[in-house]
Amino acid sequence: MQENILYAQPVEDNDIYVRYIGTEPINIGKIKYYGYRKEYLKEVDDSNADHGKRMIIDDSKPPQYDEITQLFMDSQNTNQLNAKLMLDNFNQKRINAQMMLEINNLKSGGTK
Repeated sequence: MQENILYAQPVEDNDIYVRYIGTEPINIGKIKYYGYRKEYLKEVDDSNADHGKRMIIDDSKPPQYDEITQLFMDSQNTNQLNAKLMLDNFNQKRINAQMMLEINNLKSGGTK
């Protein structure tokens, strides 16, 4: 079985406050897709660094992903949210059933 490999191509960016990092591969059938994450950087003072400054990740700006990686992340998040909603719904139905049993028990004169 031959595996095809695809790589996302970051947009050419000359901004020194941006860096691109490869992501873990995503398997799509016989295709292995390598996306990227775009991180924003900022300069901070650091007496131990060259020229007294160093670059760190700018937490005020969220990372961005290529379109295909973002699509898979959104799909995974949706699946996780759906599973949580189903579990919450099941738990609510269980609580409702317990309450109905208790109400019926009280209406019939309680436990004897």
